[in-house]
Amino acid sequence: MNNEVNEGLDYTIAVIFMCCIVISCYLTRLVGGFTVTNQNNNPYKLLARPIQVSRVSNPFSVSILNQQAASTENGIELEVRSKTVGLFNSFWGVKIDQTYRIISDIQERIRKTGWKRRLLSDAFASISEVNSHSIRIEECKPNIVNCKLLHNQRISLGSLPRSSYPLVIIIEEERVDVLEDKYVIALIMVIHLPDEFFKQNCEILQKSVLTIDGHIYQLQKIFAVDQENESLQTESDLISTDNTIENEELNNIGKLKQHHPA
Repeated sequence: MNNEVNEGLDYTIAVIFMCCIVISCYLTRLVGGFTVTNQNNNPYKLLARPIQVSRVSNPFSVSILNQQAASTENGIELEVRSKTVGLFNSFWGVKIDQTYRIISDIQERIRKTGWKRRLLSDAFASISEVNSHSIRIEECKPNIVNCKLLHNQRISLGSLPRSSYPLVIIIEEERVDVLEDKYVIALIMVIHLPDEFFKQNCEILQKSVLTIDGHIYQLQKIFAVDQENESLQTESDLISTDNTIENEELNNIGKLKQHHPA
């Protein structure tokens, strides 16, 4: 009798053991199957991704419509778009060193006392040789702006390497309320324009934005000036360059100097 009980118990244990093995194999295969499927569908999913420094919404877009013909003599034609009401200002012949000093001072003022309307444009007007345009930008529609010096106006850009920028464009947010943290309140764009001494075609040297918390961000990609690639950018990826913005621009100036030695 005892032998029959023992044999029955052994058989039960064996069955349970085999069931455990079968279940374990099934679960292992199932998990392994999911792993393989994920890897096949997205082989890069497990790779480390670059850390995104910041992400803010850039409401402003500027494209050059007459890049080949643009110059200090002919002026420049721009298409400006904005997701919000903005104020457009153009400044001619701005000293390079003063440009970065102004930006640094503005950042400090914003962090201490907050943002005020036309804070950036008023500061640039104090150092610009000519402030030729100040217009209101309508939201969500193309705004065509012709920036041109008057016939009796002249700017001095200095010898190569240039001591002044031909043209600096500032677009500022007109609202001062209901602005969220990290909201872009201004676009700063530096444009090279050829003159009789420096014939290189018009090009955008730098495009940066200023946020309401006082940070300067350089756009991760310098946008092409053709209209196909210069579409209105929203949710642009931006990289903070508070400490490297001047070095980046000096590299651009050096590049221009190499193309056109004095």
